[in-house]
Amino acid sequence: MIINLLSVRILFFCAALFLYGGWSAPTPDHFGPVEIIIAVLLAISLLPSIPALIKPLVLRKTWEKTALLWALAGLTLPLIIAASRSNPANLIVRDMIAFILLLLPLLTQPLIEKQPHGRSAAIIATLATGFLLSLRSLAPAFNVPFISAALGTTEKLDYLANMPTVLMSALFTTLLGLQYLSKNFSARHIVYGAALLTIGISILMPIILSQQRASLFAFVATISIWLLVSLRKKPLKILLLLGLIGLLSFYNWPLIEQAIKPLIHKNQLVGFNRRGEELGAIWHTIRTNPITLFFGRGWGASFASPAVADIQVNYTHSLLSSLLLKTGLTGLVLGVFYIAALLKPLPEILRENTIRTKILVLSILPPLFIDIFLYASYKSLDFALMLVLLASLHNVDDESEKALLYSNASKI
Repeated sequence: MIINLLSVRILFFCAALFLYGGWSAPTPDHFGPVEIIIAVLLAISLLPSIPALIKPLVLRKTWEKTALLWALAGLTLPLIIAASRSNPANLIVRDMIAFILLLLPLLTQPLIEKQPHGRSAAIIATLATGFLLSLRSLAPAFNVPFISAALGTTEKLDYLANMPTVLMSALFTTLLGLQYLSKNFSARHIVYGAALLTIGISILMPIILSQQRASLFAFVATISIWLLVSLRKKPLKILLLLGLIGLLSFYNWPLIEQAIKPLIHKNQLVGFNRRGEELGAIWHTIRTNPITLFFGRGWGASFASPAVADIQVNYTHSLLSSLLLKTGLTGLVLGVFYIAALLKPLPEILRENTIRTKILVLSILPPLFIDIFLYASYKSLDFALMLVLLASLHNVDDESEKALLYSNASKI
């Protein structure tokens, strides 16, 4: 039997994500055995893609060119500045690992585009990662000891609900469930739709319990947009679906109200958590010197953050502000161009007829933008997976590939 090495590499990549979702932490303080195994699996899977990086620029997509330029700038200048400023070595390493993860699509794309089922495997593995992180977050809240014992769950990991794969998985399964229910009211579609909706709301539970306002708003807004767009195409079925949602909401209003009140109280108490003041403090920190203004304070840099009572911290609450602090205006502009290049084909993709492609895009965008502008989860492997899936969508451009990847799309 001939072993397909590409399939083995995909398998190792998925295994790394499974271990990460079930037993690791998004930003571990120290590398333990699980993190070492994950690193080895990712290395075996992705390092063979390095020779593909020497492909002529003229043959590369725009996002690849921008990513390579950003990589060259990010792996040199901020490191030199960090060394000259004597930034802590452990913080430099943490920041550089986070930066390399942002460039992960450069290594995953050569693997995914050569393997017929590579994209599908990456999507499923990412969804499974979000499901496992959600399950680990729920276990302590509902006192489920066998899950806590089987998976890497501790009370300190309540921040797992912040991870973008959790919101993405909740959105994807919920939207897919709504699509089943709005497509056909047959017994099969009702069962599949109800099951997917149940899974989606279950994945969302740790986000509700931890009162993640941005994630909850994004979830409700995305579902509402999908329903409004679908209402124009199939008004009767969507109206029936809205009636069912309204009926369920009416009977479960005490629970819904119990979830809403803490959110309102939290919003009144902390507002935007001084995100504007945080950005102002970063600007004040770097503007005093032309070098730090254009090239930042280097990897491992810290600043007094108004968002955490002016304590010196190494992180900010958005990708953009972090890039501004550590790589200056140069790194910020290159990073924005890189992400913009990844997003460029999405309007055209959303005009395609493949429902699952649209659902995937609508599931990726909310967690992506939340971490770009509001949350600190951009330093995790989760955020890198959002970029990996975005890059993979750049190749969905012919009917044969769509048929292979989304063969069941016409059935839902």
